[in-house]
Amino acid sequence: MYRQDIKECDGGLVDPLGRLPAQDEDDASCHVTASICTTSGCVSEVEVRSRADFQSAMRRIGARTGEHWRWASPVQVSRGAKVRVELDARGEVRGIDITASSGNREFDASVRRAVERAQPFTEIQEVSEHSRGLLQRFQLTFGRPSSS
Repeated sequence: MYRQDIKECDGGLVDPLGRLPAQDEDDASCHVTASICTTSGCVSEVEVRSRADFQSAMRRIGARTGEHWRWASPVQVSRGAKVRVELDARGEVRGIDITASSGNREFDASVRRAVERAQPFTEIQEVSEHSRGLLQRFQLTFGRPSSS
């Protein structure tokens, strides 16, 4: 499985690996489509995200992670945090990265602990091959991250 960005311009398809610049095409007449590719072909990321199996898996992952989240500090946090989670094929966490910090180290640590406690995310084994490709790396939001 891999992710592929395909650039298409009004004049047609441009090098899908993005190695060559579009000839005589300005960026305004081009768009990039992110696709999840497997041995059975490529499907746009937008389509995969709209599939029932992907949406159901993400809801279950979010709910279970939320059940494991503990934040009982008397310190008020004005914004939340976003975390990117990377999984292996069994649903075990391979990596956790805070992509938008709350500004509070203890809050961010509680987010990491919630993800660690909620694993394994076996939902990854219950979805289509393309959905599995997206579930190997996803983002969760805790609290209300700032809009920046």
